[in-house]
Amino acid sequence: MQRSVIFRDDQVVTTADLNNGATFTRESMDALITDAVSNLRYYTGFGVTRSGQAEVTVAPGRYWGGGPVYQRATSTVFNFLTGTAYLPAVSGLKRIVAIVTTGETQDTDVQERSFQIDDEGNFEPQSVAMERLRYARLELVPGAVAASPVKPTIDAGLIPVAYVTLDNNGVLESNGIEQAVDYRLPSVESLKQLIAVIQTWRDQIGQIIDTIQSELITVKASIPPRIGQLLLDILARIESLENLTKRPATAVQTFVDQFISEDFSDTEASGYSAKVDFGLTFPLAASAIQPVSLVNPLDAKVKTVNNIMLPAWTEKQRVNVTGGDGELSILQYPVSTRSTVQRFLTRTVYEYEDFNNVQGRNGSPVLTSVLHEVTTRLWVEGGGATSGEGRDAYEAAYGEIAAQVHESGISKIFEIRTPDGETRSFSVFAQNSYGATIYNYRRVRKITSQEPYWDTVTTTTSASGTHVSQTTRLATDGWLTSIEFELSQIAASGDVGVLICDAVGGKPRLDSVIGRGTVAVADLVVGRNKAVINPTFIKGGRNFAVVLVSSGNHFLRTKSGNTYAQGDAFYLDDTGAWQPIQNSGDLCFGLNFAAFSQTRIEVQMTSLELAGGMSTMRLMTADREPDGTQLIWEVQRAGKWYQVSEGEPEAFSGSPNLVAFRAVFIGTQDLMPGFDVSQSEVQLGRVADTFKHVAVERDLDAASTSIQLHYEVQGWDADAHTLTPSIVVGGSPVAADSVTAYPEPSNTSRVRFVAVFAPDSTSAFTPVLDGETDTTGNYFVVTERRDISF
Repeated sequence: MQRSVIFRDDQVVTTADLNNGATFTRESMDALITDAVSNLRYYTGFGVTRSGQAEVTVAPGRYWGGGPVYQRATSTVFNFLTGTAYLPAVSGLKRIVAIVTTGETQDTDVQERSFQIDDEGNFEPQSVAMERLRYARLELVPGAVAASPVKPTIDAGLIPVAYVTLDNNGVLESNGIEQAVDYRLPSVESLKQLIAVIQTWRDQIGQIIDTIQSELITVKASIPPRIGQLLLDILARIESLENLTKRPATAVQTFVDQFISEDFSDTEASGYSAKVDFGLTFPLAASAIQPVSLVNPLDAKVKTVNNIMLPAWTEKQRVNVTGGDGELSILQYPVSTRSTVQRFLTRTVYEYEDFNNVQGRNGSPVLTSVLHEVTTRLWVEGGGATSGEGRDAYEAAYGEIAAQVHESGISKIFEIRTPDGETRSFSVFAQNSYGATIYNYRRVRKITSQEPYWDTVTTTTSASGTHVSQTTRLATDGWLTSIEFELSQIAASGDVGVLICDAVGGKPRLDSVIGRGTVAVADLVVGRNKAVINPTFIKGGRNFAVVLVSSGNHFLRTKSGNTYAQGDAFYLDDTGAWQPIQNSGDLCFGLNFAAFSQTRIEVQMTSLELAGGMSTMRLMTADREPDGTQLIWEVQRAGKWYQVSEGEPEAFSGSPNLVAFRAVFIGTQDLMPGFDVSQSEVQLGRVADTFKHVAVERDLDAASTSIQLHYEVQGWDADAHTLTPSIVVGGSPVAADSVTAYPEPSNTSRVRFVAVFAPDSTSAFTPVLDGETDTTGNYFVVTERRDISF
């Protein structure tokens, strides 16, 4: 603080003295922002969204005035139909309106206070402002109307927050709002991440690029101009030289295996026993697979229908078209036999493995490098590019993850959506130890498909009869449990099959059935009939269709007048195409959804057991976790429940033989997670204390008598671990002449091992690596191997 007020004993304090305490503090903060942050004007917050056809909502935010900071604590709604005429009057014309901000000081919070009015001690109340607020104003600045409008000119005292493009109907639905990102105040964290990315790039290939560019300039000057395009192509592929950064200058051939898959592993070799998946590590010494099932099959807390388990529910009707005023005969339309393909629930795989430990203070280079390596491997494993736009998306995801770890320092699972459409996860668990933070990171893979229903696991059946359908669109998510339809006449024969399927282009898709049920002809009644289906998750906002299939000449009740405007009725013609049913209106039908009495339940499943003890777990479920819900899997050890699906550590500490197992359903009264019991299983395992990895044979371009193997290792503990590289030449093993460890100075658990071999002249060799750990359950991972011949 530049200035402060001095108070002394027995001193009479004036109003100015008290006000100066706040004034001097504000002056110091203004000076700090001007000198250390920026003396230019920016904003933070103020995200703009389209909240109506001609309306936008601006979130709370702050205006940074080059020193003073002004705030607006509530959202602001701008309706372009009120006040000034903002909308163009003619179709085809547009206008850009700028949302701008500036600051002003207001005296607010008026309250009643007593003031002394004379020397006799008399007081009288007055209403006075008790707070001086720096308030961020938001205003609209319209531009000119034109077919190709331009942004308006903004006065010097204002800065733009966003630009809104209007036509004669309102705010454009596509690209109608452009946030003024150039005026958004950058954070220190975003600058830090940018510096880290640039520094990492420079460390890896900066020197090589600098050298190559100099050499290419010399070469270009000595060759004909027509070969200039070749040089441009070479420059465009410089990024492929990244793998050469660790190659010795005298090496003649280098090969890199990052152990992302078993493509370069000879899994059929004698003695092979290793796990290659997101690194090379110890395999399972023992494993067992058991189904996921209830301890008590009659547990009243859940209800299972056609193997779909949900928390106990009752039905609530969400859609109901009734009061029919017409009817149609089913058999007036063609009869056919059509194949239907039923899809199943989303697949989710949880992999719970042992932790790897690194030590360093929060935000340290140790943690940053670990995060970057783990997320990079997940990105590449999911088909991500190492450069370009895809890489930019990854770097943004990594920056967000790193910021969360640095900010929280607690147990948390982080996810990266990779280009193959899957979500790959890992967890970080922080523990304070004598002033330093121990970061335990675990490869917790939670891989979930994007679609609510998976087209990889399907069942193909046939449906014979006339096909009549009603499409519909639902606004909210829910579990559909039964479908109702109305009959006005019933034939002597012909069951009624009911299908629920996706509707693409407004028409049903029989190759995308997600639920089915049947009502036998003996159970049909005049009036409402209910078909119970397997509980089917319906995603709000998507089109679905109810398809009725029957060979009986039943009469369906209909309602005219377009009473259910969000759908249409169709029949299936001889060619397999859906045709609209003219002049009949909608089918009379109802959709019933599950309603849940509790928002959280715990359900005991059959205990997990593995003779000799377990330390890893792979849980595969066919499930659905709608947004806002959660399905958590827990095991109990030593009286405490651990959330294994969330990556909580120490769940299998000590390798127990038997643990209790339960599912925790969390949601709302209208929405809960659920899973298919018949398609869910648990694989339990115990990690071995040794591994042996045999690579595929390496063929050299020329015979060599000098070979090196470089191994990058994480989680290394010299007191507990052993690593023995070797090679096989001509069927005979060759031991290394020397094996040297090079720990990272800032993190001794990350080590590069260099093994040197001097075999007889050979043009082929097979890398072999043996690893061992003690019995403390402390494991390491080999993340990369480089074969170098000289």
